[in-house]
Amino acid sequence: MQRRIADLTAAEERLHFTLKAGGLGTWTLDVPNQRLVVSALCKANFGRGPSDEFGYQDLQSSIHPEDYPRWQQTLRAALEGDGEFHIEYRINLPTGDLRWIEIRAQTRFDDQHRPLTMSGISLDITERKEAEAYRMLVTQEMGHRIKNTLATVQSIVSQSLRAELPSNELRKVVAERIEALSGAHDILAEDDWDVAGLRQTIERALRPFNADGRIHYFGPDMEIRHAVSSTLTLALHELATNAVKYGALSGDDGRVRVEWSLQEEDFVLTWDEIGGPPVTPPTRTGFGSRMIEKVLSATVEGSATVDYRRQGVHYELRAPLMALSGSGPGRGLSISK
Repeated sequence: MQRRIADLTAAEERLHFTLKAGGLGTWTLDVPNQRLVVSALCKANFGRGPSDEFGYQDLQSSIHPEDYPRWQQTLRAALEGDGEFHIEYRINLPTGDLRWIEIRAQTRFDDQHRPLTMSGISLDITERKEAEAYRMLVTQEMGHRIKNTLATVQSIVSQSLRAELPSNELRKVVAERIEALSGAHDILAEDDWDVAGLRQTIERALRPFNADGRIHYFGPDMEIRHAVSSTLTLALHELATNAVKYGALSGDDGRVRVEWSLQEEDFVLTWDEIGGPPVTPPTRTGFGSRMIEKVLSATVEGSATVDYRRQGVHYELRAPLMALSGSGPGRGLSISK
């Protein structure tokens, strides 16, 4: 008898360890009475402490409003069907944070197929969902960047042909410009350094578009974080590509002015297109526009806006200096004229 008790205790300890190691909370729902009993780890998955109350109403109120109808539909289908319940949905923690939860459960029925109890597990899958969202963003970005690169190469060849150069010199010019375009992309693959120069970032990003010197830079140099350098490169590359396809750089007379300044503890960068064709605001916001407005502004903890002025596109980025450099004034911030 004692051996049997010892074996059951050991099995229970192994089960407890497995659930804890896997982050699996357990719960049981008395369906007719809507009485929910949960483990401490299940409470933790929902942002509660071991001694906090967490009943069926608390569970329902924690579900994100946009996911609640789907949760109701899935639960109803399980209770009216084979009893298998599996769903992933967002929850709001008491702190206001958002978290993703996966639920799996089985239902026990009586002889008339009336649900008695539902027992299952809960798992915090927030990190997995964030990784999936990041991979989707990278995939979108890669497809968009490939299209832009092809459009830029086409523009390089077209602009070079307008120069009416001898064939041997034309080949050299086209090769040099395409090589410059490749160099602008190299900065996005570099991950062996923590900081970069702002001026170097801007010049490298725009070099393939500035063979004829129509993009002008004004502003002091400073060290910026690698993440900022990479995202700024993407934004500038997007702006320049659009300028080549539709804006000031699509003809022979337009030019671009890129200017940045340090205003007390803030950094301000502007992009102004001058002398190009009249600008027509786009009818829809594409991935590129979202990237140069939302992704960059999030990276630098600031704001980024595009203004489609008729005389030329105007872009403005505002951010605290600390967010760009990773240090405050007097704490390693390097600025030179």
